[in-house]
Amino acid sequence: MFYGEEMPISKSTERIWKRLNRDLTGKPSYRANKTGSSRRFIPKERCTNPDTLSFITELLPSEDKVPLRNTIYTLSCVLLDRSDCDRKLAEKFKTEYGRTHNFVHKFAQVVLPEEFDLLGTVYQSFLTEGVKNSTGSYYTERSVAQELLDSLEAKPGASFLDPCCGSGTFLILAQEMGLKICGMDSDPIAVMIAKANLILSGAKEYPDVRVIDFVNRWKSERRRFDFAATNPPWSSKTKNVYADVSSFFFMKTLSLLKSGGKLAFLMPISMLNIASHRLFREHLFSDCRLLEIRKFDTKFSGVQTDFVSILAEKAKPAERFRMNESGEIREIPLSIFQLTEQKTIFSATEPEVEIICKILSKGEISLADSKWALGVVTGNNKKHLKTKPGLGLEPIYTGKEIQPFCIDKPRYFVHYDRTVFQQTAPDEYYRTTPKIVYRFISNHLVFAAERNGALVLNSANILIPNVPELSFEALLALLNSKVYSFIYRVLFGQIKVLRSNLSQLKLPSINPQQDDELKSLVLAAEANSTEEIKEEINRAIFKLYGLDDEEIAVIRKRLEA
Repeated sequence: MFYGEEMPISKSTERIWKRLNRDLTGKPSYRANKTGSSRRFIPKERCTNPDTLSFITELLPSEDKVPLRNTIYTLSCVLLDRSDCDRKLAEKFKTEYGRTHNFVHKFAQVVLPEEFDLLGTVYQSFLTEGVKNSTGSYYTERSVAQELLDSLEAKPGASFLDPCCGSGTFLILAQEMGLKICGMDSDPIAVMIAKANLILSGAKEYPDVRVIDFVNRWKSERRRFDFAATNPPWSSKTKNVYADVSSFFFMKTLSLLKSGGKLAFLMPISMLNIASHRLFREHLFSDCRLLEIRKFDTKFSGVQTDFVSILAEKAKPAERFRMNESGEIREIPLSIFQLTEQKTIFSATEPEVEIICKILSKGEISLADSKWALGVVTGNNKKHLKTKPGLGLEPIYTGKEIQPFCIDKPRYFVHYDRTVFQQTAPDEYYRTTPKIVYRFISNHLVFAAERNGALVLNSANILIPNVPELSFEALLALLNSKVYSFIYRVLFGQIKVLRSNLSQLKLPSINPQQDDELKSLVLAAEANSTEEIKEEINRAIFKLYGLDDEEIAVIRKRLEA
């Protein structure tokens, strides 16, 4: 099982991945996997007034005595009473919700801070981390929502849909832009907040915001809209064809647009490159006109993953789209996504794309028939690993000791008894010689020859190559080269060096003379891995691919970024 497509993980690795926000397949966990957590936190990125933090902090203990829905209803009424909003709409709101909610009189005289969407921020602060995780309820910062709405270039009077509106941030801003708004959400309290917010923000008619489970009821919506924008739930707990419910929201909202309509969605950055989201990417390329992907530097409170906005039009696909990273805009051809098996979306300049195509055009060989294994998982490193050699102990290497071509002296020693370890590969994988070991986490590819049948911990992986067309050493030269680090970084954009990605790399067919040259250089690097020898290997591989000085400079620039 260790050489299959997915390598099983240990409990200790599972704990580390959870801390790093990764699910049990090793993929990023979009909203940290804390479904059972009762922890609460105030989303500080939504608080522009310092008084908001102290107000919510003082309010939080009240939940033990007052149901949350009544607290939110009461604060809504207090805000409406103190505002200059349309009185008829305010009274209609009180009539609608006064039948099922109780007014909490002790809050009637409370001093409320001035804050955009104070109600939504209060609500988010009361919800536990577990609830937010299971429902995907993380509300959007105003400035981020405004960026998405601005990207639509909508004109006043156009119709606008937010299919999972939460407290109504997108709706409020769309209303201010003069759009005819429609909102939906499966959370009744969120819908109540959105209505109150819209009335407070100057609604001229009673807000069209409804409690609807969009995932199961989207077909019942007969209207078609000019524009849509939202921050959908991010969750892999989905029963539809997509790996994440946010993909479903995107594609079904697209179907509710008029021809030529536009939508802008916030999505986890993993939608761009994780294998399980390939179907969404394929539909994104074929079912609409992808206009822009924008990467954001901000994060949601309690969520570590980065996110992007995806802007698309209900129209035939175009040949290019814009990639916006920190204000740097690149025109990306859709054709480049055919370069990877998983249709990965990546950002590259035109010179970079040309170089990648040039390199891949020479590729005739792959690692697909090779064997792979994960290092030893002891289950308790503190107990099993020793820092000094001793009777019955043998070296065991970590990813840190693995250097290009060779391995540093071991830092740890172990008594190898596979029955006491949590997880091991078959013995023959560890004892095979020669084999290649490589760092699992690295910002560039690092592969070393292992010729003594030594053990490695699970911060390193094992490759037993089956590439008859290349010598062991020539393969090692290619994998350690700047050329392949460049390809890996551009195509996959990950610091995890994954077997599924490495298997997609195409290797060149070389003549015996070229192979012998690389072999002698690698053997020299194993004996004494100097910078001069490594650079000579890089020059040999640049020459092998016919790369000129300009192209080499492009590769070096990307790797130094």
